Amino acid sequence: DVGVDEFFTDPDRYRGHLLRMELEFISLEEAEQVRTDFYEGEPFLLTRSPGAERRFVYVAVPPDWMVQAESLTPLEGVRIVGRIRSGAAALTGSPILDLVELERLP
Repeated sequence: DVGVDEFFTDPDRYRGHLLRMELEFISLEEAEQVRTDFYEGEPFLLTRSPGAERRFVYVAVPPDWMVQAESLTPLEGVRIVGRIRSGAAALTGSPILDLVELERLP
């Protein structure tokens, strides 16, 4: 596993590694054709990291996690484990993770 601080310092270096972090859920989206780091129609969580910098983080959702993803409410805290797909999305520069585990925070 990679630490959050290490990841944000040099995100592309850790492509393929697992990252565990707490995030604030904003919305469940579907990727449009212009989002070349996703396949068209791929569901993803739009989230942001806690703390002063509040960086956006995209979390691609596999079919097995859709029920849980659809039940999240905006601004809810989640703890995720994700495999780093990209340190910086082509369209926005935000990191993209592939969801491996999802837990709601109390």
